[in-house]
Amino acid sequence: MNMRQIFERAAGDGDTIEVGASRWPVPKSVAHLCTPAATLSTLHGLELGGDECACGHPVEASSPCSACRRPYQTPCCTEDCSEWVQPEPRDRGGWYEPPSQCATCRAKAERSLRESRLCYVPRRLKEAAADYERRPGRESADQALYEWLNGNPEDSIWLSGPRKSGKSTAAARAVIKMVMGERSRSVMWLEYEDFVTACKRCYLDDSAKQWKLLDKAMQCELLVFDDVFPLTRKAPHGKILAVERLSAHAAQTLCDMLRKRLHNGRPTVFTSVHTAEQAFGHLGEHVLSWWEGVGISGEVKK
Repeated sequence: MNMRQIFERAAGDGDTIEVGASRWPVPKSVAHLCTPAATLSTLHGLELGGDECACGHPVEASSPCSACRRPYQTPCCTEDCSEWVQPEPRDRGGWYEPPSQCATCRAKAERSLRESRLCYVPRRLKEAAADYERRPGRESADQALYEWLNGNPEDSIWLSGPRKSGKSTAAARAVIKMVMGERSRSVMWLEYEDFVTACKRCYLDDSAKQWKLLDKAMQCELLVFDDVFPLTRKAPHGKILAVERLSAHAAQTLCDMLRKRLHNGRPTVFTSVHTAEQAFGHLGEHVLSWWEGVGISGEVKK
């Protein structure tokens, strides 16, 4: 079936009129939309004989402009935006068709998309991250975060320090920079207590929905694992003696998550009242060896 037959079938038994250089038969009811002036108005929002190209030449029935050979400008498709979108030049000559949105609206849309990727970050921490400031005692953590943000994107970082010292706020500020700077397209924020609860439910029920949470924690592009080992007992020299509420199943799941993330170069931000050496050393020397070479440590002092 050729194009003419398609038009004739679409018209059915109604009256038709031939339009264009190819004389396509279209229904009379829509023939007024197929005129050069209507096409110019629909595609570019321009009026034949009333508007001008960006070069100053009056617009004609067909694009591109006969004077400068660039496509005609189009209005921005964003509601309540009155800007005109100009075509962009190609590197090797010629022009691209103008995009659907102006530069300002595109920037707003891209920023909105990036902000939507931060939905897992707790709201109070996002608000606190905006007011984060450097203070005495944070130098080590700030330097570590700076090296992490500007270093190998596959490295991970461990922030340690006393409670309420600003570790989680510093982590939130860093991951917001990662996402808004397009270094990471997604981030997952996982509290240690939620991880332990999910492990318990999965141990009791193999079909528990929490398996999806654990699988996402292992596979996501960027993970913040907040407040690791909050309930612990330590020996005088700093070694962790026991981790309360951490079963053997949860410990094995934690080791699996660490192994998959560290071995596959998926960056992870840890916050804890303990150092990385203390925490990973409690899980085993083999876990500590995974961390060495791919991890950066920073400390926040009281």
